[in-house]
Amino acid sequence: MVPALLDLILPPRCAGCGAWGAVACPSCLAKLLGEPASRPPDPAPPGLPDCWSATAYEGAARRMILACKERGRTALVPALATCVATCVAAWQTEAETEGEAAVTWLVPVPSARAAVRRRGHDPVRAVATAAVRELRGRG
Repeated sequence: MVPALLDLILPPRCAGCGAWGAVACPSCLAKLLGEPASRPPDPAPPGLPDCWSATAYEGAARRMILACKERGRTALVPALATCVATCVAAWQTEAETEGEAAVTWLVPVPSARAAVRRRGHDPVRAVATAAVRELRGRG
C-alpha cells in the first residue's frame, strides 16, 4: 500500500533502472519484452511440456518482476501482463506454424496464503488476469 501511495506523491522511478519519470522506462520495457522463446530448465525433467518466457530472468527484467512481486509495485502489473500476453501469442504462433493445436490455458501458480498476506496482494494472479484480458482483446 505504501509504494502505491508514494507513487501518487512522488514522481515514479523505473523499477528496472531507477530512472525518474515512469514505473517502467522504455528501455527497461524493451528488455522486459525481450525475445519470447522456448527456455526449458537445464536439465529439463522428462515429459516437461514446452516452457516459454519473454526474456531471461536477469537484470532489469528480474528487478521489475521482484518490484511487483515483493515490493508492492502493483503499477507494474500492466507491463508484466503485456509481457506474458506477448509471450503466449508468440508461443501460439510457433505452435500453429508447426501444425499443432494452440489451445491455451493460462493458469497462475497459486501463491501461498501466507505470502499473499505478507505481500498484501497476489501478484501472479493479478498479472495472469490482466494478461488474459489482453489476450482476449487481441482475439
